[in-house]
Amino acid sequence: MVGETDIDDCLKVMDGVDRLIIVDAVKSDREVGDVACHPIEEFGSFDLGISIHDLHLFSIIPVMYPQLYVKIIGIGVDTIDFGLGLSEALELQFPRIVQDARRMVQILSK
Repeated sequence: MVGETDIDDCLKVMDGVDRLIIVDAVKSDREVGDVACHPIEEFGSFDLGISIHDLHLFSIIPVMYPQLYVKIIGIGVDTIDFGLGLSEALELQFPRIVQDARRMVQILSK
């Protein structure tokens, strides 16, 4: 499923599932291009605020779906901004990032 920025579509698709894997950009102390798995609870300590469209999805999921198994596959980035495309650093690593993320999705899907 592709959720992009439409939180309503994301929530509709989550009804009836027992696990959810989100792949998204994550700004952290990790290197740009690192692919890492995070429990959604890890993001509870951050002020996620309001997204550009609605409440933040990471704030809503634990409330609406408390029994849902949720993991975030975070791709390390240097900046998060509005726009399309990847930074040059991510573009150069893109094939490896896709391979690492795909492998992680397969492991988490078992």
